[in-house]
Amino acid sequence: MIGNRVAINTSLFDPGDTLASRIAGQYQGADTALQVASLVYLAVILLVFSLIVNLAAQLIVRRVAGRHQTR
Repeated sequence: MIGNRVAINTSLFDPGDTLASRIAGQYQGADTALQVASLVYLAVILLVFSLIVNLAAQLIVRRVAGRHQTR
């Protein structure tokens, strides 16, 4: 579940934040350089994570497509 709660939860069904919502919600109110740097760091983590997921998905699609072409 997605909610507006800042905590590390033990259950997947407890409210929490996504990285994108955290960046969007806190960027306007970032007063110090440390807060801005932390949000940029979160953005880099989100970018790297999404690149890894997309590359893995492309690899899976290519493998499945290769198996179906040989039949």
